[in-house]
Amino acid sequence: GHEQTMQINYLSHFLMVSLLMEGMSLAKDPRIILVGSVTGNDNTVGGGGVYPIADLKQLEGLKAGFKNPIAMFDGYGFIGAKAYKDSKLCLMMLSNML
Repeated sequence: GHEQTMQINYLSHFLMVSLLMEGMSLAKDPRIILVGSVTGNDNTVGGGGVYPIADLKQLEGLKAGFKNPIAMFDGYGFIGAKAYKDSKLCLMMLSNML
């Protein structure tokens, strides 16, 4: 039920990290590496200068359960480039949380 780009680029990573957290808490020097992209960061030329801009709004799409015509986390219809940027923004947010 999730948009495919978000599923592949973020939700699968989030699940993997969640499953690893307990074991990693026992490690001496735990590390998780997440690969991002400048397109998810609107403070960069790649992210801020090329539209559409990554923006999750208030996560209305997630709250609505991605029911048609909502396909994106922000609650709007599907835009491929924005889906990619949003997924990379989510990865940056996860990295900051960790």
